[in-house]
Amino acid sequence: MQKLSGAQRKKLVKDEKKKNRGTNKGRKFGKVTDEVELCWKLASGLDCAFGEKCRFTHDVKAYLSVKPRDITFPSSQALSATPPFVVPPEAGEIDPAFASVNFATSCPVFEENGLCRHGLKCRFLGGHARKVDDSPGIEVVKDQKREDELRNAVTELNFPGPGTLKRLRTKQYPTHVANEYLNVLQQQKPNQPKPSEPFDEEGNRIIVVAEFDESQEDTPDVPLRPVEKKRLRWEGKTYLAPLTTVGNLPFRRLCTTFGADITCGEMGLAKSFLSASKEEWSLVRRHPSERTFGIQLAGNKPATLVPAAEMMAKEFAGNLDFNGAGSALLDQPGRLGKILVGMNRALGKIPLTLKVRTGVKDG
Repeated sequence: MQKLSGAQRKKLVKDEKKKNRGTNKGRKFGKVTDEVELCWKLASGLDCAFGEKCRFTHDVKAYLSVKPRDITFPSSQALSATPPFVVPPEAGEIDPAFASVNFATSCPVFEENGLCRHGLKCRFLGGHARKVDDSPGIEVVKDQKREDELRNAVTELNFPGPGTLKRLRTKQYPTHVANEYLNVLQQQKPNQPKPSEPFDEEGNRIIVVAEFDESQEDTPDVPLRPVEKKRLRWEGKTYLAPLTTVGNLPFRRLCTTFGADITCGEMGLAKSFLSASKEEWSLVRRHPSERTFGIQLAGNKPATLVPAAEMMAKEFAGNLDFNGAGSALLDQPGRLGKILVGMNRALGKIPLTLKVRTGVKDG
């Protein structure tokens, strides 16, 4: 064994520390494999192109004989708010020929899509399998009607229009209302120094009396009315608040099945939306079951929030929720007011809600 020098040992220790640095470095992810590995093509009910040369087994009976028994999952009707909370489903009769298959279970993927891509490898195999006379005595079934309905149905909504992301990346997306509002804010200079007062040669202040302009006299004209906002009728409805990294589309779909009337997407950064981030734009997608859906924008500057609000008003309908990204804006009421006024104008008839903390410190 070669003897290492002191410098080499230090380098090895340093590299080992660097390798173990970070989050979850101590976790070990083991690979789970079947005792008998069945060919994926055969498990899905398709023909294997490799035939006898396939490195996976084609013996279905041998695979099912060592496969764990199917899982039974209770339906939503079996759940309750009182003990025992869950009514266990019936285990079903055990067929000696297919001891691992429980024909009384149901596969949630098959019930939703009419097809389970896991086929014979599914842990809910009994929900989409039937006995046949031909070898190997069992086959995977499909719900062709449900599959056709799903193929023609819309599964997700709120996709950006054609060319939207490209125009955002090239800074060519039109936001006329936001641009006009931001120009007005730019012209306002609150820190502009006051003009020096005039003095005569002896140092006495000269008082200037402005002449009265009759054209500036108040007139009985009716002031312009702002655009009437769409009223939010949320009385007696259940609202699922936006939950970052939790309130994704699958989670919200589950909540709608359990009675959520109003849902809101995960918090998205206004700056990332304007830079056409695909990860950020995926947060605004919704399922047709989410009938009342909102989008939450986060930021602390009018220069990004107002254009993002106008863009959302053009691309999607619904309501928009503003997240001030903490409590710092409560100490800056001027900036907060400019943000809310600008977003309100940019949204037009779309209502704007605000998520804000009750204070900046405890007590």
